[in-house]
Amino acid sequence: MSEKTRTDYSIKNASVALIGKILVLLFAYAARVVFVRVLNETYAGANGLLNNVLATFSLSSLGIDSALVFLLYVPIIKNDIPRQRVLFREYNKIHLLTGGVIAAIAAAIYAAMPLISAESLDVPGFHLIYWLFAGNIIMCYVWAHKPMIFIASQQSYVIEIFESLQFIIQYALQIAVLLLTKSFILYTVVFFFSIIFKNVALTAYANRKYPYLKEKSSEKLEKEDKTRIRKNLWAILVQKFGVKLINFTDTLILSGFFGIVSIAKYANYSLILASVTQLLDKVIYSLTGSIGNLGATSEKDDVHRVYRASFFIISVIYGVISIGLFESIDLFVQISFGEIYVYQRGITLVLCINFYLNGIRAITNVFRNSLGLFWHDRYRSIIEAVANVVFSLLMIKLFGEIGIFIGTTLSLLSVPFWIEPLVLFKNYFKVSLMRYFLQFALYTAALFGAGFICDRLCALIVLPPVPAMIVRLAVSAVVPLAVVVVFFHSTSEFKFAVGIIKRMLGKLRPQKAK
Repeated sequence: MSEKTRTDYSIKNASVALIGKILVLLFAYAARVVFVRVLNETYAGANGLLNNVLATFSLSSLGIDSALVFLLYVPIIKNDIPRQRVLFREYNKIHLLTGGVIAAIAAAIYAAMPLISAESLDVPGFHLIYWLFAGNIIMCYVWAHKPMIFIASQQSYVIEIFESLQFIIQYALQIAVLLLTKSFILYTVVFFFSIIFKNVALTAYANRKYPYLKEKSSEKLEKEDKTRIRKNLWAILVQKFGVKLINFTDTLILSGFFGIVSIAKYANYSLILASVTQLLDKVIYSLTGSIGNLGATSEKDDVHRVYRASFFIISVIYGVISIGLFESIDLFVQISFGEIYVYQRGITLVLCINFYLNGIRAITNVFRNSLGLFWHDRYRSIIEAVANVVFSLLMIKLFGEIGIFIGTTLSLLSVPFWIEPLVLFKNYFKVSLMRYFLQFALYTAALFGAGFICDRLCALIVLPPVPAMIVRLAVSAVVPLAVVVVFFHSTSEFKFAVGIIKRMLGKLRPQKAK
């Protein structure tokens, strides 16, 4: 049997992630619809508040594994088992320490809850619900270190399978609990225990597949490696915390200025946008192991070529989806949750612009993290979070509720838009950043034009909500893709993307018997 290439691993990881996440999103959507229909807006607002506030400190949100897995690529390529063991021992200590810190932060937030959202305290059983939410996040850190072996060895699809099964079972049980008991507490109990079962099962599988992970190591980590881990960990924590602080502050500002019902409305849009983002992130971040392997074994020119092609693909994907969301998300919210939860059109437009701007950052950050470039802009996200608060408060005075989201747009353009690619281009590629900005300008201009055409066409559609939404989605897919083909079909990035698609389709065809 021939050895798998990086592209083979990337395709498998991305395919499993995509299929798994689609199934999860269907169940998540069903659970949200049942939640909103069974419980009132106050419960929906409290649930959204806890998700937005406490999820800031989850393992996936803080991105610790991205900072740690970097040192595993070379030992795995060289099959250096002693070094792998000593690294995993160190990673276990780091995860446990981080979990303890998160517990302390959760306690501080709990004490401040009367100031954050006094309305939430009126929800029956809120105190128990809060600690079930917090406990779910804290317990993730107990079993987090060993599954990292799958990321480093380009097998992130294993993690995706376990996570998909966990969420599907969780949402199915939560739907049953809501329909049978209408209990927010029992709904949260299911949430608490499901992730524990998944982490235990995933760790057991890692131990079985890589039994040397269970063996104790007497070796000590070199001082140089400890320094690199500390620097990378601090940098990624500061970066991720700042990014999540933006959602945190947006939630607090919404709650403070417009009340918990406003959070319930935002939570529905956030669920849809975040679900699509998570779906795409699963595909994008499934490339981490392959990019890390690429950086460890290839020349920088090759890495740069792959980056440019990847940036084109992600820009097109996020652009097309942003247009589709703008044309259909209001109808989707109306159909799913009711007219009361629908935003004005202007807010929807700003949310979709922010979705696009955040989305195209993803591939740059995957390359930066996979190549170990954590330290250079470690305080960038904190600056972005501060800028977001300042811009949002100023814009609220000028435009009202939409100002919160315009503030996020301004903070995105003023800080990460140029700093993140600058770090990658200056410290790794060693080339001018102008080509990146030119790519961004060309792709965005083409997609903006396609979006304008779509909006004019969709305005002509006069149908009931469900068929109208389907037709709008079809128009939003066909027009932008046609524009992309017309304008970019002769570029090397387009040809690279077509090659990837052909390879994926080839994998799906049944193989002829030899």
